[in-house]
Amino acid sequence: MNKTGVDDMLIEVISHKPKEIEENSSQGKGLNQEDINTLFFLVSIQPFRSIYLV
Repeated sequence: MNKTGVDDMLIEVISHKPKEIEENSSQGKGLNQEDINTLFFLVSIQPFRSIYLV
């Protein structure tokens, strides 16, 4: 996977989501489709980038 500006823009847009998902989960809220898609995206690019979900 080549680094692209699109990847960088997507990461910037969703960078707050992992913390939000974690907070919702700790409050007993379930995942919605957007949360699932965000997590899939982050997992799919993880081998290619240094992203910390904490």
